[in-house]
Amino acid sequence: RSAKAELTLQELFESYSEDRTARGRRSVAAMRQTAESWLLTIPDQERKPHGRLRVKPPASVDWSRRRISEVTREQVAAQQKRILATGKRTTGNRVLELISAAFEYGKRAGLHTLENPAAGVEAAPEQERSRFLQANELPRFIEALEATPQPWRDYFEVLLFVGFRRSATAAMRWQDVDL
Repeated sequence: RSAKAELTLQELFESYSEDRTARGRRSVAAMRQTAESWLLTIPDQERKPHGRLRVKPPASVDWSRRRISEVTREQVAAQQKRILATGKRTTGNRVLELISAAFEYGKRAGLHTLENPAAGVEAAPEQERSRFLQANELPRFIEALEATPQPWRDYFEVLLFVGFRRSATAAMRWQDVDL
């Protein structure tokens, strides 16, 4: 009876997702997509007009019906190793973080008292990306910028001159701007 009453991984992620939505987190859709692609099942949904068909990657698993006590550190490490073997180091780390965060949420919310199976699994080293507009690219960029309609022209111009991240620039208000 206690095993039947135990949460499945799908139920744990749904509860975690609902909590993040209630807290106003904006990354819930991306988190769900990552969980569905690599750990759970992709729900049957009608395809968006210009969307691609969602399919599970070759290194993915379907642990949606697995009880959370059945998810072990060895399985999590093996899953991360499969993802890393495809060359997706950042994705492997995000999946590992997602498992860890969901289990920690479940423990805080009183949904279980289990050890976190992602604890102790080492994250892969990530290569930081840094890409800058080169001097020889600037004239073509300015030319393309002048052909861009508003408000995008101003947005990209601000990005170019202040060097902020896209999301930080998009979230700016007039009181944040000192001309």
